[in-house]
Amino acid sequence: MTAGLPATSEDTRVSDDGHPNMHKPTWRYEFNLNSVILTVTFLAGVAGWGVMYEQIRGALKVHDDAITALRTDVAALEAADRLAEPQVADLRWRVTALEAAAKSVSELQRELAKAQQDMERTIGALASDVRVTREVVQRIDRQLGDEPARAKR
Repeated sequence: MTAGLPATSEDTRVSDDGHPNMHKPTWRYEFNLNSVILTVTFLAGVAGWGVMYEQIRGALKVHDDAITALRTDVAALEAADRLAEPQVADLRWRVTALEAAAKSVSELQRELAKAQQDMERTIGALASDVRVTREVVQRIDRQLGDEPARAKR
């Protein structure tokens, strides 16, 4: 009996000496619908895998080119950064100096504002002193009379 083929009575005839006489089975050229569908599906799957494999290889090539371009861009940026580092350090120093100057200027402005307020208070006090002094002088003038006060003027 051959694997995959059913045994028939023709395959197992007994010979004259009593031993089974084995004959090669005849091949039938019949196609089973399941076998045809399975074969077509398998071939379509192989073709699909081939197409997908080529698409993946193409995408990998594109990505490899993009990675190479990015590496060159990063190398150029690093070189530019190395060249710009002394300028950045100089700018940091300038900004620090400007911040310190701005801080001292703002402190001076506060001190000037305080001095101006003190001066305004002093001027106000002097104005009231001058007013009091004028009132005192006017009283003295009234007590002495208007003539001597006018004569002094």
